[in-house]
Amino acid sequence: MKRFFAVILAVSLIFCFPMISHAAPQLITDIGISVRENYTTETTIDFALRIETTVGLNLTDYGAQWFLDGVMVGSETCRIGEVTKATFTLTLNCLEPGTTYFVCGYAVQGGQTFLSDGFTATTKGGMPPPAPTSTPPAQAPTKVTVSAPTARPLVGTAYTLTPNFTPSGASSAITWKSSNAAIATINAQGVLTPIKEGSVTITATTANKKSGSVKLTVVDPYKPTGVTLSRTGTVTIDIDKPLELTAALVPDTARSAITWKSSNAKIATVSQSGMVTPIKEGTATITATASNNKRATMKVKVVDPYKPTGVTLNRTGTITVDIDQPFELTAALVPSTARSAITWKSSNVKVATVSPSGVVTPVKEGTANITVTASNNKKATIKVKVIDPYKPTGVTLNRTGVVILDMDKTLELAAALVPATARSAITWKSSNAQVATVSSSGVVTPVKEGTATITAITQNNNRKAAVKVKVVDPYKPTKIAIQTPATTVLAAGDAVQLSAVFTPAGTRSNLTWKSSNPAVASIDSTGKVTAHKLGAAMITVSTANKKTATIKIMVPWG
Repeated sequence: MKRFFAVILAVSLIFCFPMISHAAPQLITDIGISVRENYTTETTIDFALRIETTVGLNLTDYGAQWFLDGVMVGSETCRIGEVTKATFTLTLNCLEPGTTYFVCGYAVQGGQTFLSDGFTATTKGGMPPPAPTSTPPAQAPTKVTVSAPTARPLVGTAYTLTPNFTPSGASSAITWKSSNAAIATINAQGVLTPIKEGSVTITATTANKKSGSVKLTVVDPYKPTGVTLSRTGTVTIDIDKPLELTAALVPDTARSAITWKSSNAKIATVSQSGMVTPIKEGTATITATASNNKRATMKVKVVDPYKPTGVTLNRTGTITVDIDQPFELTAALVPSTARSAITWKSSNVKVATVSPSGVVTPVKEGTANITVTASNNKKATIKVKVIDPYKPTGVTLNRTGVVILDMDKTLELAAALVPATARSAITWKSSNAQVATVSSSGVVTPVKEGTATITAITQNNNRKAAVKVKVVDPYKPTKIAIQTPATTVLAAGDAVQLSAVFTPAGTRSNLTWKSSNPAVASIDSTGKVTAHKLGAAMITVSTANKKTATIKIMVPWG
């Protein structure tokens, strides 16, 4: 198969060779050039020339020459003989495809060679471009199945699953899904990653919702058949000496994480690296478990070589102490090599307390047991009897019998302990605080007429002394009257000030004023009456000792 291309080129390249001249235009002239290409073996150039001799001379030969990078690589002779004027076409064959040549005509006349101006021409060559093809649309599958390299994939190995479409030319994007990602996962490219032993179903779904699946059984080639421990049976360990355990899988090619557990963390704990730490005496079972529940156990018996067999105190029996004399107890463990924390306790903190360091502080008379206890419950006890050498045998007051106390005066009482060397705080108490109160320092304050017993009590042994106080009011009136005001008839909005007169003269009392009808006429605490509306009201005044007087207020118009 051949194709032809016409190329018209205008160039002015001049090559000079010995004995070669450019002829006058009338001697040899380029007419044109065309390039033909053969896609299999060669490229051909057709070159047309017009020659015309000078007068009296004939051409001896003529033809074409072609050059590559300035070097002549070929020539074609058209004719040898005498010619005076002619037009010729030369065919240049077997040229390199895709290569640019300089081609020119030549003619020999009278022993001299003449060249034409020449052309450059690029051969085409090469294979023809492929004919465009159209891709038919993909056919949707009517069915899909899934193929797996094996029905029993191994943990630690990845597998690529393949969807198979019906009909065979069908294709579709696939969505992959695992029924149990804890057993095996599958990514968007269909690569299966087994995780642990178990059954799993892998489903492929096409874009048009056709589904196919394959059921696989994941196998763990590294699962252990058993677990062994570096120590077996029952191991006795001291309470201050941790024990390091190691676990080995069976067979030795097995792979698995190990979980450690203690049956009694109050006796001994175990870390996830197998380090057993004793806590207190007793027995605990330590278990190492593989991921497939294979396990091994051993027992740890914790003993305390330092536990005391007993506790002693620096004081024994019953100790009698004065109430103001704390003392210190010390405890010793038996044997002397024993180690233990100790705790102190008093059986009666109201009598005596004991500090964490063994200092006993008396509180009040009585008996208390002080006990020291080791961590294994070994203990020692002493009895402490607290006595108060300063407790009073009695108490006296600076006033006795019945004391008459005017309403506007106070009474200061003082208590003395018996014997004089006694010590005790005193508590004061009134039998009737509505008549008279007493302060913590013994000051009695009257409240109203009446009788009250004031008692002084020793705080440490409840010794008492009392005195009666009779409160009298020397200023109380025997009678009261309301002084007649300028008027008792008021218009609404008017006011009048009332005042009271006591009998006998010189008496006094707090007064209480009251209106029988405040809506008509009201009265304030000073005795000022204010009229409000039409009507009448009785105004009453009362003393503290219940003496009263009344007056009528009239409001005839509102």
